[in-house]
Amino acid sequence: MTGRKSMIGLSPLALGSGAIGTSSYSIASLLPAVSQRLSVSPAAGGQLVTVFALACAVSCPAVAMVASVKGWDRRRLVLGALVIAGLGNACCALASTPASMFAARILTALGSAVYVPAATSLAATRSAPHRSARAIAVVLSGLSASLLLGIPATSSGMNLLHGDQGVFWSITALCLISAGVIAAFVPSSEHPTRLGTTAPKERRTSRVGGQSMLVLAVTLLATLATFMVYTYITLILAVPSADGMPMVILLSAYGVGAVAGTLLGGRAADRWHPAWVVLVATAMSAIVLLLLGWVIRIPASPVVVALVLTGWGCACWAIYSPLSAWLSTPVLMSFNTAAVYAGMAIGGLLGGVVVAETDPSTLVPVAAAAALAASCVVVVARPRSPVPE
Repeated sequence: MTGRKSMIGLSPLALGSGAIGTSSYSIASLLPAVSQRLSVSPAAGGQLVTVFALACAVSCPAVAMVASVKGWDRRRLVLGALVIAGLGNACCALASTPASMFAARILTALGSAVYVPAATSLAATRSAPHRSARAIAVVLSGLSASLLLGIPATSSGMNLLHGDQGVFWSITALCLISAGVIAAFVPSSEHPTRLGTTAPKERRTSRVGGQSMLVLAVTLLATLATFMVYTYITLILAVPSADGMPMVILLSAYGVGAVAGTLLGGRAADRWHPAWVVLVATAMSAIVLLLLGWVIRIPASPVVVALVLTGWGCACWAIYSPLSAWLSTPVLMSFNTAAVYAGMAIGGLLGGVVVAETDPSTLVPVAAAAALAASCVVVVARPRSPVPE
C-alpha cells in the first residue's frame, strides 16, 4: 500500500476521533441548556467539564495497562470505546438529575479515554515506521476538526434538534456510525501479545521512566496553557478589537489552525525528531499567546485577531502527534492522553481562579508562561544527540 493510500485508509479512525472530540468538547456549548434542564446553576453545570477530564485522566492509563497485560486487540478497543461513548451520550440525553448526568459523563469519559491512545497506536502499527507520526496526525486531525465543525454544529443545532437532548442523541448516532465504518473498512492486522511476551526493549520503553515523565510534563503544561485560555476565550475576546466579527468565525479561525497544526506537526515529526518539533511548537505557542494579549488591547482589526487565533491554534495543536510519536508505545501513549485531560481540567480550574480575581485578559500572559515552561522542559528531555534524528 502506498503512503498516500495508507493515510486515506486511516480516515475511518479520524472519523471516530471526530465523534469522540465532539462528544468531549461540545458540552461547553451545551452547558446553559443542560443547566436549565437539570435546574442547576451554570457554575455547578460547569463541573461536568472537570469531572469528564478527571475521569479520562484516571481511566486512560488504567485501561491501557490492563489491555497490554491481557493482550487486547486495539481494533476491538477502538470499536468498544466508540460504543461506550455512544452509550454515555445516550445516558446524557436521558439524564433527569444532576447525579445521573455526572454518571453519564463519566461513562462517556471512559470511551473517550480508551479511544484516543488505542486509535493512534493502531494507526502507527498500520503505517511504515517513517510515516508513523503522520499516521497519528491523521487520526488526531479528527479531534481538531471537531473544534472546527462539531462544536459549532452542536451549538447551532440545538434549535433544530429540540434542545441539548437532541444533540446528545445525534452524538450517540455519530459514535455508532463511526464504529460501523471502522468495523467495515479497518481490518485487524495485528497479533495481540501479552506484556510478558513482548520484547525486552519494548517492555523497557513502556515504563514511565525519567525522560517519559518529562515528556508527560510537557504535555501537561502545554495543554494547561491551551485550555486555560480556550475555556474562557469568549470572555477574553469580548473586547473592542473583536467587534464586528461573529464569535463563531473567530472560534472557527482557531479550529482551522488546529487542523493545520495537527497535520503539519505529524509531517514534521516524521522528518525530524519529535522533540525538536515540540520545542518549536511550544515556543511558538508562547509567542503567539503574547501576540494575542497585545492585539486584544489595541484597536486591531478583527481580521488580525482571527489570524492570530489561527496561528495560535496551529502552534498549540502541532505538539500532540509528535508527542505521541516520541513516546511510541501504547501504554506511554495512554499516559500522554491522561496528561492531556489532566491539563484540560487543571487549566480550566486555574483559569476560573484567575477570572474570578482579575480581568480575563490576564489569562493570556499566564498561559504564555506555561507554554514557555513546557519549552524549557523539552530542552531538558530532548535527545542528547547533536543532530536531530
